[in-house]
Amino acid sequence: MQTRLYLQTTFRDIRQAIGRFIAIILIILMGVLLFVGIKSIGLNLEETVDHFVTTQRVSDLQISGTAGLTEQDRAVVEKMHGVQAELGYRIPYRDEARDVNLQLYNYQPTARQNRLTLTTGRYPQRTNEILVDSAVKTHYRLGQRVTIKSQQLLTHRFKVVGYVDSPLYIDRQERGTVPVGDDQLDGFMYLPQKAFAPQPYSVMMVRFSDLDRHSSFSQAYRTGIATKETQLMRQLKAHTTQPQQQYLLTARSANPGFNEFTSLSDRIDAIGNVFPVFFFLIGILITFTTITRMIEENRKEIGTLKALGYRNWEIAQKYLLYALLTGSIGPCLAPFWARSYYR
Repeated sequence: MQTRLYLQTTFRDIRQAIGRFIAIILIILMGVLLFVGIKSIGLNLEETVDHFVTTQRVSDLQISGTAGLTEQDRAVVEKMHGVQAELGYRIPYRDEARDVNLQLYNYQPTARQNRLTLTTGRYPQRTNEILVDSAVKTHYRLGQRVTIKSQQLLTHRFKVVGYVDSPLYIDRQERGTVPVGDDQLDGFMYLPQKAFAPQPYSVMMVRFSDLDRHSSFSQAYRTGIATKETQLMRQLKAHTTQPQQQYLLTARSANPGFNEFTSLSDRIDAIGNVFPVFFFLIGILITFTTITRMIEENRKEIGTLKALGYRNWEIAQKYLLYALLTGSIGPCLAPFWARSYYR
């Protein structure tokens, strides 16, 4: 009973210095919110990318060959269980008149991978209509006639009918490299399939259905895609009819945009492990200072209690209770505050 009455004096001290008590709680609360907030950013980025990959059906791998690719190569790839493969053209091109480096792709309305997002205009309806990367729309106006001089094309005059975003290029600043001009890719175009001259295909887009259930950032996905790459390379080399053929497999993670997302997520996660510590340290320091001052202010009271037979542990319970209250109220309030903010 006497100990309980003694502990009740803790609440008397809180009322007498309520501002100090609230300040400690707020500092700890801000540290918890900062920690949770920063740690959740990386997870939210990863969830956003995974949702984007699923909805846009982004390829897991891109396969290219030094001698091009054929239907036989696709047949070899599709022998693996759960594989979806699509052949296409990818031609580097430099527009000298506009000083722009481009990748030219063949437009396939029925493509099941790497779905385009139309931002302005419409999709092509005729064989002389093309789609242009939104990043270079200042160089190509809607309705403008564009001349593309390439020996790999049968048609050279096209009309711009729409601007699109491609899931292959999610980074607005970094598009990757291309072996023309200054090697820096500025954008892309999608041309009609019939505009390309008969020739081996340039690229094969590959997607594995059994990897859909894994996050692109998970270790299970990384292990799975590495295993798939090894199996595909072995099969392609075993069945190729061209001795000089060399295959290049490029994983989704090597895409400049996806690579940047991965790096950003890792950096934010590292910041989340370090930066909030400063708030916790400040809270600990202030709490320690506050308890020390309380002990100094209550020296006479402590001396009286010891004279009455109270042990050191019983006297310390009051200050431990104060520290427990300040250290627990903030973390308990953080989830409710965060929930009301994001509601």
